[in-house]
Amino acid sequence: MKTNAVNMTEKEYLLPGNRTCPGCALSLAYRHILKALEGQVIVTVPASCLTVLHGMYPVTSVTVPCVNTPFASTAASATGLVAGLKALGKEGVTVLAIAGDGGTHDIGIQALSAAAERQNDFLYICYDNEGYMNTGNQRSGSTPL
Repeated sequence: MKTNAVNMTEKEYLLPGNRTCPGCALSLAYRHILKALEGQVIVTVPASCLTVLHGMYPVTSVTVPCVNTPFASTAASATGLVAGLKALGKEGVTVLAIAGDGGTHDIGIQALSAAAERQNDFLYICYDNEGYMNTGNQRSGSTPL
């Protein structure tokens, strides 16, 4: 069955009290992404607002496994997670790589390009908010002039 707004689980994977800015659309989007994947997910993210949202273990705001990676290696991390799950014979777990436009278009494009060329099986989401918001809103390479 496909997940939609009507049949989405009531279970929460993003806990209240995270460290995002008030009104942050990323936390709402992330909450619904995790609910749509029904918790059967391992998340990997670069240095970004999402690492702030996750917090530092053991005080974290997510109930799913999460790997915080260096800026350029989100897709490389996802590739390794997919290979590890395959080696362990784990099925039914989605590897989710989620990065902003800076972490995707400017800094992480090499690893993402290589993963696409290898046809690695993971879900990659680029949250394009038109800049590097975690460091003061500098434009990214995909920000319109």
